[in-house]
Amino acid sequence: MNIGNRFALTPWGECPQLVGALLLASLLWTANPVAAGAGQESVAIRVVALDLQGEMVGKGNNGIDNVSAIASDPDNGLMLVGMDEGDQIQVFRKKKDRDHLYETDERSCIALDPAADQDRHRCSGPAGTEVDIEGIAWGKRFVYVVGSHSRVRKRVKGFTRKGNPLTRKKNRMRLATVEIEPRREQLFRFSLDSQGRLAEGSLQATSLRNLIVNHPVLSPFQAIPGKENGIDIEGLGIDDEGRVYLGFRGPVLRGGYALVLRVEFDEDFKIDSKQTELLHVNLVGRGIRGMTEVDGNFLLLAGPTGGGSNSYQVWWWNGHDALPGKLSKGETRNGAIRGSLKFLCDIPQPGGSKTNDSESEAPAKAEGIVAVHDDRQSFIIVYDGAPRGAATRYHCPR
Repeated sequence: MNIGNRFALTPWGECPQLVGALLLASLLWTANPVAAGAGQESVAIRVVALDLQGEMVGKGNNGIDNVSAIASDPDNGLMLVGMDEGDQIQVFRKKKDRDHLYETDERSCIALDPAADQDRHRCSGPAGTEVDIEGIAWGKRFVYVVGSHSRVRKRVKGFTRKGNPLTRKKNRMRLATVEIEPRREQLFRFSLDSQGRLAEGSLQATSLRNLIVNHPVLSPFQAIPGKENGIDIEGLGIDDEGRVYLGFRGPVLRGGYALVLRVEFDEDFKIDSKQTELLHVNLVGRGIRGMTEVDGNFLLLAGPTGGGSNSYQVWWWNGHDALPGKLSKGETRNGAIRGSLKFLCDIPQPGGSKTNDSESEAPAKAEGIVAVHDDRQSFIIVYDGAPRGAATRYHCPR
């Protein structure tokens, strides 16, 4: 794995602001309920497993187990798949008269690097630095791809790569180290033609870090590792007006509220801060693991914030703030609409791939969702940790 800048944390006593933020995050996180969606039970019906043919990029087990994002252009039979390792988006094309069969080839990759040469757009070319791809959204003009913008605490390990046992001192040092990887802190946008080819000169990149650092709600969580209820963006959507919606796996706030940041960009890919709004959706303690636009609204893929035991679910959302309370006069005057949210169904977890630390198979994690046409009950889910992403079409029974 290629890593960006790394920083070890200073002793906690020398950084009281960070200690306070960590304590705040811990209190808010442990206060979240873990019940199923409003006590409702409905399990998605498996319709068909998609067959993604061709060699897939990535750096996990044989390069096929790190699928983390998906988007599609049904009019042209195209599907985009992202991995959370490396920096390439892979283009798949649907075979005629075969709705479940998609193919790719070695020239069907998009390297998320504006300076990439032609070879970097080959799937068989050299892998770039990890950007932690977590969400893809395909709008009318642009495709957007987002990195997690998260920080990472090193894991405890039993052995070194050479098979030597690690000491407790080494593991303490690992736990005291939080990595900052600037490549994760990027949002990309580009255009594709009807064949899924990158439009020349269209790839742009920006970062949401300054927006997060200066936001009154998000700022306290920006120094906390993503898997510990810190900042972790995994959902990405676009509405009919071209506004971008960023869904947060973490933080989840007290009361079970997950967050969505709505952002507008100008023609130069600059953020219009006056049009930025933080929206709230109560997913009963779950964070947002993926999202997709459907008929002017959204489907939210909800799941555990960290490594918790919460199930994976799909919710329908109308794209507006679902925080309860009376609308202010200003909100009413500006035509504010109340948020509406509905639980649809639970998502099955298939078996995953064997990890490097265990011979057993950990359950795969639902990481990406894309709607099927304009049917809010039907969608495709991809999994991180399952062979070839286990892309599966589901239908919610309610």
